[in-house]
Amino acid sequence: RTAAAPLGRGALTLSTASIAPTESVPIPALVYDGRLPSRQNARITLDANAGAASGGAAASPAVAAVGASLQELSAWPHFHNGVAAGLCFAPWSAADESTNPVTRSWIVYNKPPEPSHSHAGLLMALGLTGQLSVLSPTDAFRYLSQEHDATAVGVLLGMGAARRGTMD
Repeated sequence: RTAAAPLGRGALTLSTASIAPTESVPIPALVYDGRLPSRQNARITLDANAGAASGGAAASPAVAAVGASLQELSAWPHFHNGVAAGLCFAPWSAADESTNPVTRSWIVYNKPPEPSHSHAGLLMALGLTGQLSVLSPTDAFRYLSQEHDATAVGVLLGMGAARRGTMD
């Protein structure tokens, strides 16, 4: 259920907020915690970093496999979480360009140091709302040269969606 929550949040909050030109986009974290009512509401936490060594001791191969598979399974939910975070912003209006706070510098400023699935989803959402068209071809090349599959998907689909109907 946690992995599907961004889809509902994206539909529920579609075009309900505006972007402040000086702030970054808050992307809520996906929480994979569970509670066991039969054990006095004991809390179970799935740790995506379970494969990492803790305290200098190496993790067992089974723990490493669980951590790696959790990261693989949560990649696309994080992408959709970024899409949901970006879809809450009002679409860009070509009739009134002065109301669009999304500029090329705003997008480049909000780029994380390491590529992430949630930021890739945000890029796709900006494209779906028509705001990714402010990126120059060199900016798109910089995103694509990161060799991060989700970022490539987000940029290419977002740029295509932002330019829909323009024959460009």
